[in-house]
Amino acid sequence: MLFPTFEFAIFFILVFFVSWMIRKNRIAHRLFLIAASFFFYGYWNWRFTFLLFACCLGNYVFSMLLQAA
Repeated sequence: MLFPTFEFAIFFILVFFVSWMIRKNRIAHRLFLIAASFFFYGYWNWRFTFLLFACCLGNYVFSMLLQAA
């Protein structure tokens, strides 16, 4: 999904409004944004979601190690 397309405009509007509606529930808001990010990243090629997941997991583990230090 490229940025200057009609598909992206619809996606952005939907994500924006749903995100705005659930912003008070912090857990649901975060999970929704993560799911929307994975969908956006994997829309072009679903195999790239594994790369995104690996990056997220690596960053999480690294941040936990930094916090423990």
